[in-house]
Amino acid sequence: MARVPSYPSPLARPFADVGNKRSIPDSTGDSGRASLAAGFPPETQLPLNAGGVAPNRLDFNGVFNLLSNFAFWQQSGGQWSYSPELGYTPPCMVYHADKLWWCQKENGPDSDNGAYEPGADENYWIEFTKARGVGGGGGVPVGTVITYYGTKAPEGYLTCDGMGFSATLYPGLYAVLGKATTPDMRGLFVRGYDPAGGVDPGGAGRGLGSAQEDAMQNIVGEMGATQTDSTSSGGAPINGPFRKVSHADTMDLKGGATFTRIRFDASLAVRTAPENRPKNINLLYCIKHD
Repeated sequence: MARVPSYPSPLARPFADVGNKRSIPDSTGDSGRASLAAGFPPETQLPLNAGGVAPNRLDFNGVFNLLSNFAFWQQSGGQWSYSPELGYTPPCMVYHADKLWWCQKENGPDSDNGAYEPGADENYWIEFTKARGVGGGGGVPVGTVITYYGTKAPEGYLTCDGMGFSATLYPGLYAVLGKATTPDMRGLFVRGYDPAGGVDPGGAGRGLGSAQEDAMQNIVGEMGATQTDSTSSGGAPINGPFRKVSHADTMDLKGGATFTRIRFDASLAVRTAPENRPKNINLLYCIKHD
């Protein structure tokens, strides 16, 4: 059964921070001395009566201090800066020129590709916020439309207001849209793309991003004339959106009967407006540009 990791207590300071210690050299010819290349040399494993040399306390303090300095730096949010002397492979990340960079392809002085400074070639390094699946992009692909609680689009997005943009500056968005203007989504609701027309009756003839005019299903019906004469007190019942207007402009028919004019007014029964709409909230549509 795999052990579930637990969050460790942060280091209060690097090990042997103020204690006696030696800096660990890359290599050394001193007997018994620790180095980065060899670690503690073989003679430190031999018995003293067989020519062995005891590992030195100052070396132990130096090793633990070196390693705990790395941990202390990282727990404090530290990020390593780019160095042309080091080799890098995906998915490592470095800090350079006030930006974070994500390694796209192996590079460095000992790499077949050579060393590439971040910002020189996006095939090797890309800004962290632009990397797919990491950083500010959060894995959000170019062309993704979001609703945003603000009057201006957030970083990495453009407002969906039909305005033009630079295809040179945002080539990915231009490739997705096929044009250098954002979709104009102001005041519109979104309907799921249905090219087969299984749910949207007009879906088979609609292109992606196309707008559809408002409409309502047809309402049909019949009603009989409401007669008022000497033998009728009220005529047929009138309810719902129908109302009797008056006896004005009635028709005098044979026998002295008159027919009341009826008016249909939906506002008498439901909320009305100059458009058909569901209950909604006002937010800003924005599209991811890189």
